[in-house]
Amino acid sequence: MTSQYLLGKCYEDGTGVERDYALALKWYRKSAERGDIIAAPGMTGEALLLEKGLGGERNLPLARQLLTKAAALGYAPAKEALAAL
Repeated sequence: MTSQYLLGKCYEDGTGVERDYALALKWYRKSAERGDIIAAPGMTGEALLLEKGLGGERNLPLARQLLTKAAALGYAPAKEALAAL
């Protein structure tokens, strides 16, 4: 888990900052750029916002791709989200 992911989560939830899905998406993407298991929460956060169209345009194919990658890295929440998608 990266500090970028945690900042994205703050913006998504409105914890300590005003809720802003566009900024949450931005920080999740920055976190996901690593592409490894440490980035899996960022990939998952980005995917869940994309699935709902929060912070940007809804993009189910990209959401599925991100969840698939995070799940392949062994990140259990991504596996659960992928099954629900």
